[in-house]
Amino acid sequence: FKPSLIFGTHPVMNSISGYAKVGPKNKNRIREILTMTSDGARIALDWEFPYDIHVNNPTVSSSSDDSNNFNEEQRQAVKGPHDVPVIVLLHGINNSAEFGYIRSMMNSCTKRGWIAVGMNMRGCGGVHLATPRGYNGAYTGDLRSVINTISHRMVNPDVPIFIAGYSLGANLITKYLGEEGLAGTLPENVKGAMSLGNPLKINSNNLKVPWNWILAAGIKTGVFLKHRRAFQQMKCKSFQEKMHSALMASTLGALDDHASPCMIRNEKHYPFSTRVGFDNGQHYWDDSSSCHYIQHVSVPLLLLLSKDDFLVSHVAEQWLPHCVEMNPNVMFVESETGGHLGWHVVDGNNPFGSNPFGRGANWADGCCCKFIESVILMRRHGYYYHEEEENLIEKGNAISSRGGRAGKVSTELPTTRARSRL
Repeated sequence: FKPSLIFGTHPVMNSISGYAKVGPKNKNRIREILTMTSDGARIALDWEFPYDIHVNNPTVSSSSDDSNNFNEEQRQAVKGPHDVPVIVLLHGINNSAEFGYIRSMMNSCTKRGWIAVGMNMRGCGGVHLATPRGYNGAYTGDLRSVINTISHRMVNPDVPIFIAGYSLGANLITKYLGEEGLAGTLPENVKGAMSLGNPLKINSNNLKVPWNWILAAGIKTGVFLKHRRAFQQMKCKSFQEKMHSALMASTLGALDDHASPCMIRNEKHYPFSTRVGFDNGQHYWDDSSSCHYIQHVSVPLLLLLSKDDFLVSHVAEQWLPHCVEMNPNVMFVESETGGHLGWHVVDGNNPFGSNPFGRGANWADGCCCKFIESVILMRRHGYYYHEEEENLIEKGNAISSRGGRAGKVSTELPTTRARSRL
């Protein structure tokens, strides 16, 4: 792991490179709009295909709010049946699947012949809210619907689906996997997941200045003001008062506390029924925190974190030992530098790395792809885990699956800490 000079060694600049970069442009990209049966919300899925899967110049742009105007070739590409791995990616707060760190990972996937799907949370990616319920850190219903939909499009249960989540998206995918693992209802196609920059324990009051102000401003402009017409559909006086108080809040913690009684949520247990409202901000944060669900994750899960992540590491590191030890399916990898979703590294002989605002990949992309390749290889050969191979696993030189033997599958993870009993 060789961080680049300047951007790669400064946490804030590292994060800027992850968020602000353009990311690779793939012309084999189609947008699909799904309507959630729970409340009629509309979710945009940005499909990106390897170049050997032709989609004949897609007519639906990745920023469109239109319906699915597919020709037959495009419909077959999206609807399947799919016989190659599908990687579903979920972005962070105030972001979308258009952000550079998502595009970068999608490009890394399609280069390997996999299909990448960038899921936009409700109200994100240019799709207007159809209901007065925006996304939040606790509601996994939309992700559940997306994964169920895609799993039904796979050729058979052996063709894998992997899920990658970033920041708030990392918390959501971990919570989703825990809920499904506890109920035993996780679709069989889901073989593993990657959780990058996951706070694990959410409490917005713990965010430091100025990030608590910046994130609150992003929610107010990107959700409340941008989709004010959707929120105005609710004529209930109490709802409007709470939304007004949330809009006036200066910090994310205060915003959560005011808006929580109006948030969409789901029950913790099967069938995960959709409900509305938390008692207060603390109730919302407790329900959101994926550290309460990670013990039930039933597939290999990679937790990737940077030690200098100024947004989440100070909280996540308190819970990581507990989360890793309680579930042998969890592998934790920590880098010395990287910021929040940055991981800008040297580019060949260039110590300054590629253009931080350009189209280059970051270190985490390769790390996640090698994790996926290793899990696929393990399952193909039926590896099982042996305690005596713990030393190899601690070094990141072998990963294994619950009920499987750890083969010497090199993951080349340049980490300071790596634990895996997948």
